[in-house]
Amino acid sequence: MKTPIGSLNPAVRSVHIWGGGVAGLLMGHFLSRQGFDVQLYEKSDRLGGKIQSHQLPEGIIEAGPNAIFATAEIESWLQSLGLTLIPATPKLKRRLWNGTPLAPMSLGLALKLLPKLFKRTPSVNDGITVAQFFRPLLGTHVESLLSPALQGVYGCGADELTIASVWPQLRPGRYWQVLRSLKGTRARSVSFKGGMSEFIQALAKSIKGQIHLNNTSAFELRPNTIICTEAPAASLLLNGSWAEGARLLERLEYLPLSSVTVLTPEIPETRGVFGYLFPRASGVNTLGVLFNREIFPQRTGMTFILPGTEDVEARVRTDLQKLSWPTGDIKMHSWTKALPRYNQTRTTTLKALQHDPERPFELILFGNYVAGISLRDMIQTAKSFSGTHAPL
Repeated sequence: MKTPIGSLNPAVRSVHIWGGGVAGLLMGHFLSRQGFDVQLYEKSDRLGGKIQSHQLPEGIIEAGPNAIFATAEIESWLQSLGLTLIPATPKLKRRLWNGTPLAPMSLGLALKLLPKLFKRTPSVNDGITVAQFFRPLLGTHVESLLSPALQGVYGCGADELTIASVWPQLRPGRYWQVLRSLKGTRARSVSFKGGMSEFIQALAKSIKGQIHLNNTSAFELRPNTIICTEAPAASLLLNGSWAEGARLLERLEYLPLSSVTVLTPEIPETRGVFGYLFPRASGVNTLGVLFNREIFPQRTGMTFILPGTEDVEARVRTDLQKLSWPTGDIKMHSWTKALPRYNQTRTTTLKALQHDPERPFELILFGNYVAGISLRDMIQTAKSFSGTHAPL
């Protein structure tokens, strides 16, 4: 279920977008291209939400997402916005760390798993977790291999994610069939000379209409209203006009996360490496670390992603000591609602929102809790949605 909830009236050629993060800007951009007049309302004094680049003397650091994992089609679209793409350094190694850095997949492990590819998968329902689905194939490697990989995207492990939420189109079968169906279109990580904020600025510039920063006006449900905030904020906006929708949105759960960039001198063992992922058994607080200078030469430091928002600096310094890495200045960003949980509650809640007969006509809900968690998902979803609302 990677689609906005609701639909527009294409006969009404204006839209009212609430929220100036990347979701609102993407909707504003693509609907502008379809000829809609866009009125976008943002309560803060800046656009982009968690996307925020900082230029330091040492280089650029990112508060939130550091790149877009872009297909050739998305790269072409980014260039149409006037953006110059900076691709990530190719062929960087990815490592799991469990006392020592290891390649995620060894020849021995691949040979061990090969016969299991012909096993039948469990059946799929709203409650089955990713761990339960893949355990017959991976065994204990669910915790040591699959969970760390998922932590880097969803902020939590395979036992907290449900198949129906992460891969709603997945169908059971033989494991080799499932893995083949999950193989995506070829893509690569790209960013921009001035960091991800350049992407936000280009989207804002492309919108035809008006952007209202520091907005204090009361929410009004008008024809073609699109709410692009996080689910809890959307719940508050809708409390007076769609009580059941507000109640359902309040049910959606979010993960607290912190992003910490440490400005350290260069570490020899990180050369040619994209980053490390950490299994829970490693005893490290961090979910993963990105080696920014290796990925994009104009970046600096290394960025740790930690669960929670408490004692962040102390936990990072403990991890640096465990990894035997030098410390340095620390730049921290924490969010109590960083990412939506892709669990059973999300799946059942979205179904209820989609099918509620009381849902107001010409109201749309859009964000990473409905459209997919990655920027690539959100770009593709917003583009597809706008294409179904071309002028009559």
